[in-house]
Amino acid sequence: MKKRTNSFKKFSAQLILIIIFGLVYLLPFYRSEFYVSHDGENIIAKSAATHKAISDFQVPPRWAGDMNYEYGTPVLSFAYPLSNYLISAFYSIGINFETAYKILIGSLFIISGTAFYLYLNLLFKKEVSFAGAMLYMLAPYHFLDLYVRGHVGEMMAIAISPIVIYFLEKNLAKPNFSYIIFGALFYGILILSHNILGLLLTGVFVAYLLLFSKSFYNFFKSIPIFLIGLSLSSFFWIPALFEGKYINSKLFVGNYFLDHFIKIENLIYAPWGFGANINEMGGLAPQIGVIPAVLVIAALFGLKFKKKRKPILFWSTILFVSLFFTNEISSPIWSKIHTLEQFQFPWRFIAIASFAAAVLGAYALSLIKKNFLIYLIVGLMLISSIGFMQVVGFIKKPDSFYLNYPGTGAYHGESTTIWTEGDASEHPAFPLEIIAGRGEISDYARKSNIHKFKVVANSDLVIRDNTVYYPGWRALVDGQEVPIQFQDPNHRGIITFPVGKGKHDIEVKFSETTIRLFTDIVSAFTLVILLALFLYRKKIDKLINKQ
Repeated sequence: MKKRTNSFKKFSAQLILIIIFGLVYLLPFYRSEFYVSHDGENIIAKSAATHKAISDFQVPPRWAGDMNYEYGTPVLSFAYPLSNYLISAFYSIGINFETAYKILIGSLFIISGTAFYLYLNLLFKKEVSFAGAMLYMLAPYHFLDLYVRGHVGEMMAIAISPIVIYFLEKNLAKPNFSYIIFGALFYGILILSHNILGLLLTGVFVAYLLLFSKSFYNFFKSIPIFLIGLSLSSFFWIPALFEGKYINSKLFVGNYFLDHFIKIENLIYAPWGFGANINEMGGLAPQIGVIPAVLVIAALFGLKFKKKRKPILFWSTILFVSLFFTNEISSPIWSKIHTLEQFQFPWRFIAIASFAAAVLGAYALSLIKKNFLIYLIVGLMLISSIGFMQVVGFIKKPDSFYLNYPGTGAYHGESTTIWTEGDASEHPAFPLEIIAGRGEISDYARKSNIHKFKVVANSDLVIRDNTVYYPGWRALVDGQEVPIQFQDPNHRGIITFPVGKGKHDIEVKFSETTIRLFTDIVSAFTLVILLALFLYRKKIDKLINKQ
């Protein structure tokens, strides 16, 4: 009993240390101002739009009605949604948007270290697991996402991915229904955190299962983790995949990747910068880091040990394949596989490489017999990471700025609908216009997903609702649906519809399409089933073990 208690204390102490060090490296967050980053402002604006949508009972939120200068945008249908939900939830309990954002992204930074520690603790002694967790949490790419890009979605994927692989490893070692349930839940969360990294990591996870499963039966026992997770998150990714043809993401993103390959000499170290372009002076510097690179090389010496050979080869392959896709030598593949183009930045693969480098670093550290040397390396990591703990500047904006944000929250117009001439640059003079016939409009009321008003038409009318058309918008005159015209060359991509002579009550409302409604039901049903499985997991385990 005493030995078990001491082990628990040691386990707890190391987790506490990870949290303390994480809090130290969040020092710039303790100011009342908000720090300047590439994506922070846009992310908060989308979170504010999400809050408005939920307040209007638009669940799940898909349409940002007040963005794009009140013409609206489907950006919420394509932007990774989970961070928006969480920031909105913080705001609902009285925390302002900028503080909510800092709480979330800062927590994810710390969670990345604790989660990675739990995963490594399945494979190594606690000293090695602790050092490996610090290696992961303090990866240069994580600081880049934290302080330069302010990319809360990627930070969430970085924090969640070790939890997914933790349950995969547990289920491989001893299949258990609880591991499948929790693994599926966190895999679903990963997809909702950041769909691009989620897709890349799925490939890593499947390869991991294939290599380390003791048999095909053992492999297929873990497949439900992915199937349930995909089903749980289907309300987001299936409509986004299906409706991608309605937006100009391919047109605007296109060959964007060509300008964002990392030079080989900058993979391990490059001067830290805050600019948007990695190939310009002062640009951002995605890199592996010197200490992780040295430990990766040291890990290769572990290949002479039979027990370590297989995992070292696996993670080395993941590392070098990831680095390959960051370099322009992979350009022909990027050009031929159009799915890769949607990843936008080849250097995004450094996120995967950082994961692999941290695992390999742990294998290198496991070769060290003396614990004080392991802690010495941790000390070097802590010192070398101080330079990443900086921001370019501070701002402070009220919540009203984000709640009335005029842009689309997309830098490259990737959520612009295909029927418009582009995103708006100013507010419309009027929310509604009569563009044919004579009549009067009154009692206008607007929410993100519904516009209500009355019309007295002296003749047949055509009304222009200054809202960008997107599938799901419907026009109802006295409760009867009328056809929407959105391809009129004089009103490109804007909702127009006919109204007959007389007095009418009109609603222009945004609702779920068939595919969205179907996936909403699938996700809700999966969540209910997952909860039921959790409640009866012990009985299910007994039945499985009997067979």
